[in-house]
Amino acid sequence: MKKCLILAKKCIVTCLGLALVFLLVGCQNTATAVTESASSAMDSIMEESSEESKAEEETSVEASMETAVIEEAEESSAAVEQESAAVESSETEEVVETPVISVIGTDTGSETQVVIQVTNGLNIAITSIQFGEPFGGFMSENMILDGLSLLPGETKTMYFDPAVAAGVTDFNVYLIFEDGKQSTLHSFPYDNMDAVSIVDSGQVIYIEYISLRSGEQRSSEMSEYIIKFGGSGGGETDQGADPNAGCIGDAPTN
Repeated sequence: MKKCLILAKKCIVTCLGLALVFLLVGCQNTATAVTESASSAMDSIMEESSEESKAEEETSVEASMETAVIEEAEESSAAVEQESAAVESSETEEVVETPVISVIGTDTGSETQVVIQVTNGLNIAITSIQFGEPFGGFMSENMILDGLSLLPGETKTMYFDPAVAAGVTDFNVYLIFEDGKQSTLHSFPYDNMDAVSIVDSGQVIYIEYISLRSGEQRSSEMSEYIIKFGGSGGGETDQGADPNAGCIGDAPTN
């Protein structure tokens, strides 16, 4: 009987031992499974994080490239706008440029007016040109606009209508220069020329032109010299000796 009880106890102890062994083995397998599962999950998380990081880097690079392209386009657009503005400004400046006044007197369209190309052959600018009677009476206004002048070497178209002088046919031309000095061109043959040059001999101021009547080259140098220094004349309609004739420093007769 005792032997049976002892044997039964041994069986129970053995069974408990085996159960404990199985339990430990099961727990160990479970722990291993849990560890492997956790490791797999961690690896998955790391992979996802790496992929997200790569995606973010790619997105950042793309965004940087897009930003660079946009900035370059904006700079190019700004440069084009500046160039366009510069061109417009240049065109505007060209439009508002003061026109060159190439006439002396006023073109009235009158049948009696004369049109003469006047060249300043002096080394000083002419600021005033007036037609007047030799001994008083009619005197025109300055035919050169205020602030303008006939520069040395310059040619301008001069319009003069003798009809405004009410029958006067003989005119002197009175010149004033930029330094305030004056000179007289006597018996100016306005009706026998279409072009004239005002010249300085060093002693007198005179004119050179081609006669419309004869086609010959004409000069008033001798006439102005005789008028200035005395003599019987020599011009087409010479008025005789005149102490104020044809030299810089003259004053108009009225």
